[in-house]
Amino acid sequence: HIDGLDAASGAAVAALGAQPGEHVLDVCCAPGAKLCMLAEAVGPAGTVTGVDIAQHRLAACRTLCTKYALDNARLFLGDGSTFSLPPPPQQLPQQQQGGAPVAEVDVQPAVGGSAEQQQQRRTPVKRLKGPAAAEAEAEAAAGRPTLFHEGTRVACQPRAETERVQSAPPSLSVGGYDRVLVDAECTHDGSVKHLSKFAAWGWETFEKRFLEPERLASLESLQRALLRNGFGQLKPGGSLVYSTCSFARRQNEGVVEWLLACEPSARCVPLGALLHGAPCRTGSLEDTVRFEPCSSGTSALFIAKIQKLPLALADE
Repeated sequence: HIDGLDAASGAAVAALGAQPGEHVLDVCCAPGAKLCMLAEAVGPAGTVTGVDIAQHRLAACRTLCTKYALDNARLFLGDGSTFSLPPPPQQLPQQQQGGAPVAEVDVQPAVGGSAEQQQQRRTPVKRLKGPAAAEAEAEAAAGRPTLFHEGTRVACQPRAETERVQSAPPSLSVGGYDRVLVDAECTHDGSVKHLSKFAAWGWETFEKRFLEPERLASLESLQRALLRNGFGQLKPGGSLVYSTCSFARRQNEGVVEWLLACEPSARCVPLGALLHGAPCRTGSLEDTVRFEPCSSGTSALFIAKIQKLPLALADE
């Protein structure tokens, strides 16, 4: 599959290092380019769960999933700072002790499958409108995610069971994901694409959007909540990437330092081998990196990779 993506954004996905067969959570998944890369990385035996609180942006993500026939992806309209549903059941055939398969599972490439499966991939779920949209958005704001899209390889539960699971209390976190991507909401002051929008918005609005103290404090609280919840969804031994397209240390190194102080099982891990040769520099926090427009030829991006230590090591 071929799709356009800023090289720095692609580096965030590369840094996560998702492997075939893994379960990955993308906490702020819209508009979806990084989610598509993750779905390709985990392959037909793995799954990607995407969450976003903005319905119109999530609809764009669903369009990409349908366009590229990503059968291993599911999307939820929900709040990434409280989302806690577990990964879908593993799709690989399981073996009994005697070696006989318990169940046969179709693991053909996403572009194949029966005519019925292909038709299902081509038929998008209708976008919610009117009262239904308002209800779904209210549920998301209240911490109750709504299933927005599911590929055929993750639609392995009866509909009634899916609806029951998606209504589970958000506090029941099971930490079942191998890897989590938190590309957090930020001021976007390092994004060339976003800065170009001020031609339409008016540069007189720059201070309100980027420098207002109340907005910055609220944004920092959101970033902390997204990162801590994303970390909570990891299995012990799992890895998380936190990224933003802001230059601000407060939104980047500051948020990561806060998590490391709060979570004894969290530690930053080096990115050198994963981003070998990439045009980036070291951040002000050890083992973090920054892409910058003038030196990298990309939009700005801060990347930190955080590992959840296995329980035995975390207790030491």
